[in-house]
Amino acid sequence: MPAPFRRPSPEPWSDPATRRLAEQAWLRQAFKLIAQPPDLDATGRGELSRLLQVQASPTAFIDALKEGAVDHSVSEADLTDWLRNPEFTPYPALAQSLLLRLDSTRLKRPVFLDVIAFNYENSPGEPSPRLLEDVDTGVLEAAVVEGWNIRYGETASEFGELLT
Repeated sequence: MPAPFRRPSPEPWSDPATRRLAEQAWLRQAFKLIAQPPDLDATGRGELSRLLQVQASPTAFIDALKEGAVDHSVSEADLTDWLRNPEFTPYPALAQSLLLRLDSTRLKRPVFLDVIAFNYENSPGEPSPRLLEDVDTGVLEAAVVEGWNIRYGETASEFGELLT
């Protein structure tokens, strides 16, 4: 029987840096479970994603996105608020989907998450996603490529070109 999957809880006397490292490690492990669920269908993956959204702090998502070379052009306070609000913003769903797509790779240079979200929401015919399962990976990749091209004045055409 596998060990229970629990959110890390370092000793209360741990310093904030240790707690942040523990949360980052937990978030990476959680995404591995979502990416490669043993016997979960799409509904189960969605429920696991919602559980992750409730338990992980926005700071953990911001840190994980930075590891993948996804930054932001808005204040961290605004981004934190948006990541806490899956009911009214696409940021939690897009952040999770982007982290799953990047997996163990990263972008060669940073792209703004808020620009990615804007590009995604302004794609023809695409509703603003609120759940991980609502995110169209192809549209998300195109939104990243568009954000890259705008930021760096380039003409990349495929998401794979942007990865290290």
